[in-house]
Amino acid sequence: MNAATTVAIEEGIWSRAIKPRSGDLPVAVAQGWLRVKLAPRDIRRAEALTRRAVSGELSPGEADQLAAYRRAGRLLELLQAKARRSIQRANAPA
Repeated sequence: MNAATTVAIEEGIWSRAIKPRSGDLPVAVAQGWLRVKLAPRDIRRAEALTRRAVSGELSPGEADQLAAYRRAGRLLELLQAKARRSIQRANAPA
């Protein structure tokens, strides 16, 4: 199985587990997830790795690091999507 297939499977598993469209989190929990941010040093590292990837200079180890940053970012995106949906539903007129 290649890396792209593995990533797609992993993303599918997380998406089914988190159910980002369900919007069933308590508002306080949802607000907490929306406050979670990647550390500035991680953002800088991911950006540097991305630039190296675009220029074709990425080593195999760096490719693994970049994949890990992407997976972490995607997981955070799923959690925050669910948080936003939860807040929308809580604020929707009954």
